[in-house]
Amino acid sequence: MDKIIEIKLGDITVYPEVIPDEFSGIKSIVFKQLHRSGEYFIRMWGEDAISPEVSFKNVSGRDYIVFRCWKSEYKLRQGDTIYFLFESGEIIEFLLVNKSYNVPNFSKILENPCPITIPELDILSNKKLIKWKIKSVKDNLEISSGFNRILNLSDFQKHIMEVTTAYKKAISQNIENYSPLYERTQSYSVKSDGVRNIRERIPQEVMDEVWRRDDGKCVECGSKENLEFDHIIPLSKGGANTYRNIQLLCEKCNRKKSNKIG
Repeated sequence: MDKIIEIKLGDITVYPEVIPDEFSGIKSIVFKQLHRSGEYFIRMWGEDAISPEVSFKNVSGRDYIVFRCWKSEYKLRQGDTIYFLFESGEIIEFLLVNKSYNVPNFSKILENPCPITIPELDILSNKKLIKWKIKSVKDNLEISSGFNRILNLSDFQKHIMEVTTAYKKAISQNIENYSPLYERTQSYSVKSDGVRNIRERIPQEVMDEVWRRDDGKCVECGSKENLEFDHIIPLSKGGANTYRNIQLLCEKCNRKKSNKIG
């Protein structure tokens, strides 16, 4: 196991550790704290002493943002949404589409990984995160950030930005079969009653075929930046998540197309 890119966060030293699988040869990346066992997570101080934690990992070439919570506090559930608000005014939201699971060897902790896109990683590593919020539609509950003398806002911003930056460097240096996401593969609409309607996920094998077919660039302008998987016939007009109905467009060309067919 390789230890790379040490970063100092106050009194602790953190690093992304590269872990190769001896059978498949595929490498994973998780964050560790020097001289400690287990993975490292950044504490997100909240209201009423509720403190979920967040980290990043790469498994089989795919990026995940991982949220943890203590069973004695609020338990993160399938259907919860976690919002991040940045100083620039941008908002990232992570919809937890899977059930939280028990962390091995830590019976009191639940964990929930969520795929994260390249644009989201770029925002987290370059822009200051000022607030977070957890919203549970099922429980009609909201939990917001609340910083204190143990971890103030500037410390939290520094930790998030430096850990994300170190993660991106570790990826570029160590992951060969990298499969980054450029847009959220789980999308949803909000009905009038506030219930989220989750659309069918684009299968990973379909995204891989489209990426190879379109040579990893926008089919309209040839750009390789801010790419998104676009439905030629929109889902709202009866389109499907098939190889023939999906193309690569950059963000600018996709917004220009909007909900049109083609």
